[in-house]
Amino acid sequence: MEYEQDQIPRSYECFCKKTSDPPYQPWIIPHSCGEACGKSLQPECGHRCVLLCHPGPCPPCGKMVSVKCYCDKLPAQPRRCNAKNWSCGTVCDKKYDSCSHACKNLCHSGDCPPCMEAMLLKCRCKSSQAEGSCYEGTWICDKPCNRKFSCNVHTCESTCHLPGDCGNCLLEKNRYCPCGKKRYDVSCRQHQVPTCGDTCGKLLDCGSHLCNMRCHADRCGQCLEVVTKACRCGGYTKEIACAKEFHCNKKCTQMRLCGRHLCNRKCCDCTSRNTSNPCEKTCENTLKCRKHKCAMPCHSGPCYPCTRTDVIQCRCGGSKITVPCGTKKRIRPPPCNKSCKIPPICHHPKRETHKCHHGPCPPCKKICGMTYKRCGHSCPATCHTKVWVKARANGMKAQPAGPWEKPTKDVMELKTLPCPPCEVSVPVTCLGDHETRPWPCHMSRPSSCGRACGRLLPCKNHTCELTCHKVRTSNAEFDGGTSCMECEKECLFARPPGCTHACPQPCHPAPCRPCKQLVRIMCHCGISTLYRQCVSLTSATSKERDELLKCGNQCPKNYSCGHRCVNDCHPGGCKGGEDCNKKVRLWCKCKRIKRDFLCSYLQKERINVDCDDVCESLRNERKAAQEAMIAKKREAEELRNREEIEKFEKKFKPRRKRKDKHDSSKESRENGGRRWSLWILAVAIGIIGVTIVYMTTPELSVFGMS
Repeated sequence: MEYEQDQIPRSYECFCKKTSDPPYQPWIIPHSCGEACGKSLQPECGHRCVLLCHPGPCPPCGKMVSVKCYCDKLPAQPRRCNAKNWSCGTVCDKKYDSCSHACKNLCHSGDCPPCMEAMLLKCRCKSSQAEGSCYEGTWICDKPCNRKFSCNVHTCESTCHLPGDCGNCLLEKNRYCPCGKKRYDVSCRQHQVPTCGDTCGKLLDCGSHLCNMRCHADRCGQCLEVVTKACRCGGYTKEIACAKEFHCNKKCTQMRLCGRHLCNRKCCDCTSRNTSNPCEKTCENTLKCRKHKCAMPCHSGPCYPCTRTDVIQCRCGGSKITVPCGTKKRIRPPPCNKSCKIPPICHHPKRETHKCHHGPCPPCKKICGMTYKRCGHSCPATCHTKVWVKARANGMKAQPAGPWEKPTKDVMELKTLPCPPCEVSVPVTCLGDHETRPWPCHMSRPSSCGRACGRLLPCKNHTCELTCHKVRTSNAEFDGGTSCMECEKECLFARPPGCTHACPQPCHPAPCRPCKQLVRIMCHCGISTLYRQCVSLTSATSKERDELLKCGNQCPKNYSCGHRCVNDCHPGGCKGGEDCNKKVRLWCKCKRIKRDFLCSYLQKERINVDCDDVCESLRNERKAAQEAMIAKKREAEELRNREEIEKFEKKFKPRRKRKDKHDSSKESRENGGRRWSLWILAVAIGIIGVTIVYMTTPELSVFGMS
């Protein structure tokens, strides 16, 4: 029941409108009469609500009725009254009234949709054809009619229509003058009807006076009669044209109906009417719903409740209730028995079947089943895509610093957790192909078994001692690769005979490389130091070795005759000494006579050079000179001894007089001059003696010749 603005409700009715001011009863709903509701159910089905008097709308009708399908092909089936209409799913096949076609839609409610059969349709004037649907019937083209009226003057300007629908010429009827007092019989060719010349006499807009102009075709003007008019508030009067309004400038001082604002209207008639004018402003007070403002004109007293309503529905929209505005947060959504249709947020195509609900769906309990990219196995764990986990908000401490701080609440966060490690048992072979053992799939990576590798190293003498590892670029099953250790042991093979050097390579396959070390060795002649590769010396034959040890210089050795060998550096003793062609100079014993002979000739025969008479005389002269020289040496020795005795005597004898001193100095000068002459003579004799000795010695003479 709605009340007027000035009415005050004095009583209220129960929810079913049967009882006024229902008494309070503790065992029933407040404001309910406790009787059966009895309202007609919506949509109207002829049944009434059997619930006790209740708030809100009545529930759907739950009675069982027997109803046929929409097309009446199948027999009736028992169904709930609120869902009694049903479709059998077959083709309707009902005949259209306007055509001979049948409905091709599936069994449906209501009238059949328009026939959509394609066909050629003519326009209304039959001048054009177009393809369209059967239900469209005739259509209207854009071609004008252009048929002449019965007057044979004007033509029909309407577009496509039936031939008999043109009508009559609009100017062919009987016509009156503009004021309507006189009728004229005028042809339709004459557009304007003549005036009658009488006074117009039409009632003007003021409703009190008549038009005093002659009959005219135009609209009558405003009323210009001068009358005395009072203003609207009744405070002033004035003579003014009848068509004009008279308002004074006095403002009204009365309050409006709201009791808050002044009227302030110029020339207001509220005093004469003894009523207050309604306030023209909008109330705009916030209503109790706290969402909207009062849209009514400004009024006194409290505002009416918000007339708007909110619809609360379940998640799927299958169940709805209408509640007053502002109560949506306090009222729970209605229950719904339909299945939840929210699409899954995990990777599964469909959720587990559960009823429609409010809030987030329960976590998925299906098996994950996602395929591991690494191994291809499926995850056996419970679905972990988009699950709620506890998380700490940014800036929150893990634990409060003390009792003055409030403990932080756990924040739930939607996360996608990774699949747990795959636990399927798979056989795994170690890196070195020593053994195969079962391992969990997530740990099924080839690893070291801890044994020694044992593969044959490139040296072909030892095996890899590293712990089991992956072998790369291996040529055979048991051969090592680039990832195996490098053999760092020394070469095990014996050196060639004569080679004293160690193999510079680490352990390697046989044979060793030729020794390229340079060996310092003397040539055959022993003059030059040669540098030869060790391999060329150890692998050479005796002839090749002799060639390698040749320095190319002349042999420094002497023949047995004492002359130098004329051949180049060679092994063994010098050959060809008996053919020595060197010249040998022979002297006589006194070295005065000399002769030259070939060395080869002297080796065959013994030849001596004898002295002649001249040599003998020279030998005697030399002998006499030697004897004289010896005598001079003896005299010089005696003189030296005598002087030493005199010096000794002078040293130890007493001093003599001055005269004696001068005499002794004179004598000493004479003795000194004599001493120098003796020294010169002794040196000359020594030189002559050495020359004679040199000339008389045969070995020295031969050496000098050679």
